[in-house]
Amino acid sequence: LLLHGDQDDRIHLDEVQRLYENLPDDIPKQLVLIENAGHGLGGEGGVPEQGLEAYGQILQDFLAANAPACLSSD
Repeated sequence: LLLHGDQDDRIHLDEVQRLYENLPDDIPKQLVLIENAGHGLGGEGGVPEQGLEAYGQILQDFLAANAPACLSSD
């Protein structure tokens, strides 16, 4: 799972896309662009406030689909 801010000025989108494309096809993979987000989870240029919750939901959805045991409360 790759999460990337579309306003990230440290790691450019083409680099993330290249990384994604070079991941093996036989593993679960997903590239998600977060609108208006910069680099990092907070602070100036980071994820917009609404994005923090979106990150968590995206991660939970990916794990539920690809590694449900990670979400088990057992």
